Amino acid sequence: MTLILSISTPRASVHASDRRVTLAGSGVSPVVYSPLENKTLIFLAADAVGTIGFTGIAFVGKQPTDQWIANTLAPQPAGAPPLGTFAFGGRGLGRVKLRTIIWRLRNALAGLPRNLGKYGLTLQVAGYRIRRRLSIPFCVQIDWKGGVPTVNGWMRPPRTRQQRILFSQAGDGWPIARTSKVVMDHAEATGRRDIEALRLAAMDAIRQRAGETATVGRDLMTVIVPNPFISREILWRFEPADPHEAAIVGANVSEKFQAIYSPWIITPASVSCPTVGTSGLTVGFGGFEIKCENDAANPDSPLRFAASHQQRSRPPG
Repeated sequence: MTLILSISTPRASVHASDRRVTLAGSGVSPVVYSPLENKTLIFLAADAVGTIGFTGIAFVGKQPTDQWIANTLAPQPAGAPPLGTFAFGGRGLGRVKLRTIIWRLRNALAGLPRNLGKYGLTLQVAGYRIRRRLSIPFCVQIDWKGGVPTVNGWMRPPRTRQQRILFSQAGDGWPIARTSKVVMDHAEATGRRDIEALRLAAMDAIRQRAGETATVGRDLMTVIVPNPFISREILWRFEPADPHEAAIVGANVSEKFQAIYSPWIITPASVSCPTVGTSGLTVGFGGFEIKCENDAANPDSPLRFAASHQQRSRPPG
């Protein structure tokens, strides 16, 4: 279980999600299985840019669910290694459009074993559709509980003032009206009226909820996707509650650093799998730049960038 918040406005779309994986366990309280599993994908399609988050089952077969989603969106050629077995490379989305992405995800959910429906799986897809001279905020949820998946949300141009801001949550949250109020109250309290205020407010709401339930963690991933007609610089940020230390060990180097965990980044041309690194990873395509907003962890180090494939947790049992 997790908690995902998506806020799409005419200026930018904000995604915030925790990274905790819990198991039901034999007692009343869930058991923390892994505190730092990736649950965020950034995608750039032929007519859209956005994020995907998920809540529900953490593994599909032997794959972490985010890896299963990536392989659903960008299946690799026959004989090639599947996504998730390497850090960088792989065939991207090609000319796939947003509706095809939604269709692929829905059909993949419909094909899952029905016994997994006990815990269900919800995907939250948000960002912008790009149609000629229009950039349209969208937010779609695909929900599966063992039967036919349902698709709900908004993908059309807004008709009213209320439809200009799309607020959605998935996972172990409060009633959505309360979550929305917590986020907006926090944003107002900052005295700011920008997208950064919404990002910080979404983080605050998730961490408040984490103080009430073991199924939500305090280590977060956030993504800001600006309206493509305003900016094409997409910013992701790993937001740990406490520093996470990692080490580089080699023949001529042994250095510790504060780890930065990256999300999936899928463009029409390539795929970057989740990594753990020393500083920001930037991926560019078609005028877009998908950048890490974390500051370099070791500003005095001669090592400017290093990353390795994130070692993922194995399914229980």
